Amino acid sequence: MNETWPNYPAAGEAGIAARLTGGHHWPGLPELGRSATRAQMSRLSTFVPAACCLLIVGCSQEPVSVPPVIERVAYAQALTNGYEDQLRHSITSSGGPCLSKDSFKTWTNYSTNWLYLKALDGVATADQIVITSEAGKRDWPYAITNMRGTVSFTNRAMTIQLERPRYPDGEHMAGYAPYQLNATYQIVVDSSPDPQGGANGRHPFRSETNGTSSAAASRRSP
Repeated sequence: MNETWPNYPAAGEAGIAARLTGGHHWPGLPELGRSATRAQMSRLSTFVPAACCLLIVGCSQEPVSVPPVIERVAYAQALTNGYEDQLRHSITSSGGPCLSKDSFKTWTNYSTNWLYLKALDGVATADQIVITSEAGKRDWPYAITNMRGTVSFTNRAMTIQLERPRYPDGEHMAGYAPYQLNATYQIVVDSSPDPQGGANGRHPFRSETNGTSSAAASRRSP
């Protein structure tokens, strides 16, 4: 008597048979649809890491500022030993830390530098003048030291052509950069002497930071 056994694979080869008959199927999806899906996934896999990198880089940046907008009128005050000139300017900045209220904010900062010199004629070299960020304070850290260049006068106009030292690490000097308020100014003189060597009661250009709309800031930008 002969018995017929079902056609089962041998026990040691069962896994091999299963692997040989396995496959990945896309039920109901034609070949064209599969190609389009693969292309979309490929584009996404490229775009997402790039977007994340740009976001991280953007978050690490300081607020962006445009070059200063210079008021081309220098208000000069006569002192007992020379003159004090106000150099007024504004700087518009935008941006801030990611996901903060400052991310899309634009604001303008108004500031004044004070220039002290002996006369409003001829040519004065950098070692004959003092430029400071605070009225009446002519020493470091308010005054800009080690400058080079000239301040010249012709026909009631003043031309500033100066360079200031660069300190990239805050300590060691590494060359020079143009002084940010280099320009030609019309001079308006208040001839009444101020023995205090200050602003003589006159208000300097606003030095506070004022938030502005993007439209207003763009009108102030050069």
